[in-house]
Amino acid sequence: MLLLKISFLLCNFYVLIQSGFGQLPPERFRVIKEWKYINFTWPDFNTLRSALTRGEYIPQNVLMAGINYYEDYYYLALPRMKFGVPITLGRIPINSTSKPLIEPFPSWEMNKLNDCNSLQNVQNVAVDQMKRMWIIDGGKTNTLNKNPTTICDPKLVIFNMEMNAVESVHVFPPEVANKNVSFLYDIVIDDDFAYITDNSRIEPGLIVYSRLQDKSWKIQDETMKADESAIEFTVDDIRISTPISIAGLALSPKINNTPNRLLFFCPMSSTNLYSIKTNFLKDQSFMAGKKFTGEIIKVGNKGGQTDGMKMDNKGILYFGLLPSSSIIRWNSSQPFVSSQKVIARDQKFIQWPNSFAFDDLGNIVVLTNSLQKYIQGKMDIEEPNFRILKAYTNGKSYVYPDESFSYIIQDSVTSKNDQPNVILMTNNDVKMNEIENEDVTIKKMTSTSTNLQVTTFGFCVIFSLTFGFIALM
Repeated sequence: MLLLKISFLLCNFYVLIQSGFGQLPPERFRVIKEWKYINFTWPDFNTLRSALTRGEYIPQNVLMAGINYYEDYYYLALPRMKFGVPITLGRIPINSTSKPLIEPFPSWEMNKLNDCNSLQNVQNVAVDQMKRMWIIDGGKTNTLNKNPTTICDPKLVIFNMEMNAVESVHVFPPEVANKNVSFLYDIVIDDDFAYITDNSRIEPGLIVYSRLQDKSWKIQDETMKADESAIEFTVDDIRISTPISIAGLALSPKINNTPNRLLFFCPMSSTNLYSIKTNFLKDQSFMAGKKFTGEIIKVGNKGGQTDGMKMDNKGILYFGLLPSSSIIRWNSSQPFVSSQKVIARDQKFIQWPNSFAFDDLGNIVVLTNSLQKYIQGKMDIEEPNFRILKAYTNGKSYVYPDESFSYIIQDSVTSKNDQPNVILMTNNDVKMNEIENEDVTIKKMTSTSTNLQVTTFGFCVIFSLTFGFIALM
């Protein structure tokens, strides 16, 4: 009997270790949501039928592009790149079904097409510590058509989530974001500043917005343009050969109230990662016209083209590699080229990792959207196209300081063409969950912990019965 009791104690200890005290095993991605096409919480069936009849809703034209998290909801950007997209910002409960309907956010009225007081073309959002959602609205719609609709100007909407109301609207002046050529793509928040990528083919650059001044300006640099040598790449046998300028952004965490941080960026048509100290961005004296005169550092070569990226509050950068259908992790306290680690690779489930976010439970979520099929008109709504993946990393959003971790930004005189040894340096040792540098097959799941619980329970039953039987002999 003593041996039987010991077996149960060991089993319970095993359950705690394997579950991470209530969490999934670290860095093992699971598919938690999956859609063949996107549908919505329509007011009634007649409204849906009318939208289909009038071409206001064309299922194969609806794309899911950006994701963020706030208080038990995933917020999803649905850019109006083609006709037939009824809303451009929506949300789903995190505990909803595996293919939930999208609820318009903040409302159907705020997503009204061709109403410049409403949201027109949202590509991404960010949420700060003050419970404000910063929404970039490109204004221009039907952007993949020969003649896009350019009724509304690009704007930044700050929405108070607690008050459920618009707090402010900043309409970008044409010299910062021109409605005819600009394409607002990604956004990160630095206290009262926002950094936004303009993915324009003609005038690509980085837009800086000061909330306190209600003022915006734009900087441009050669590093923000498409690299001619990296224009062509293939995703799932579909070739991309279009020059795509600066796209994804990631901001280093704010540590010990240090005002200076690092902003990471890369053009999609490039294999290089670059960074800028944020004190340069906030100071307009580093601009000669729109040309940036401050220092831009070439962090290193990623080995492939990237769309979405995100850094957590411990200085860990996560980004996708489009050609290899991979998700990469880099601890920014280590040299870039030698310290990148593949944490997931799957050609079926990681087709175009477009956007990354963190929830408040230590999980990273990744939105994949088969964009290579969408832009070439090859999306088949009879097969899955959109997925949300999740993995436990013990990290949070970069907007939340982590007092257990600190770094100093290394002073560098490195040019754009040279690679520094270390970009961020830790002041203290921090134990991080290491991720194996191997291919990780993505698994589908119907609930957050079902697979883990079943496996653990099965082990315990076998373990206990085996040792119980031995004890009785």
